[in-house]
Amino acid sequence: MMNNLKRLLSVVLVLSFVLITAVPASAATTSGYMVTTDNTLYRIAEEVVGTTRFVYTLDKSANTLKTEAYDESGNKLSTKLVDLNEILASSEYAYPTDDVAVASTGYYQHTFANYEYDQLTTTKYQLRNKNSYAIRYTTNNLEAINNYIEAVDLLNAAELAVIASGGATVLWAVLTYLSGGLTAGEAALAAGAAAVEVTALSLAIDNCQRVWRLYVDV
Repeated sequence: MMNNLKRLLSVVLVLSFVLITAVPASAATTSGYMVTTDNTLYRIAEEVVGTTRFVYTLDKSANTLKTEAYDESGNKLSTKLVDLNEILASSEYAYPTDDVAVASTGYYQHTFANYEYDQLTTTKYQLRNKNSYAIRYTTNNLEAINNYIEAVDLLNAAELAVIASGGATVLWAVLTYLSGGLTAGEAALAAGAAAVEVTALSLAIDNCQRVWRLYVDV
């Protein structure tokens, strides 16, 4: 069901690109994007868009993203906090129950960015990243399973945030731009999306990749 939705949205995305790509990615004046902190609690990144410096703090335990903007003199211009737990719990943007994999005996989590987990039995999980998958058992891989589930759930919430702010077509555009190497600020500008939600999505994808490398792909 979800795969069919993905294919349908892919068609819509191709058609919408006629309009979306009218905003060239080169128009972004983004520079100096870097991740300054990445540990089990936080992932912090900074970038400069025009004359404004943005600091993005992803709190992994609280599932919140704080965006702070500063001017050239270092004065704080604004602060915005996004609670991804509230977005994930919102029934308005939750995935339909019939999208749950029929073959699964437990819980299945799908993301549009293709980072997923599927509980096959009470002790057996199939974990997937964008390019591969792994079977892990709770008997000896519980830490890896739990860490990856948390990372994927956070990514799911971040995707829902982009859908809530701009729609599924915008989400696909953002994912395409991010996979093409643009920073979060550049992808948001090119896709006409909200920068803070795109930043949360970008950091959540990075977090999934990090958890996969550290805990699953070993």
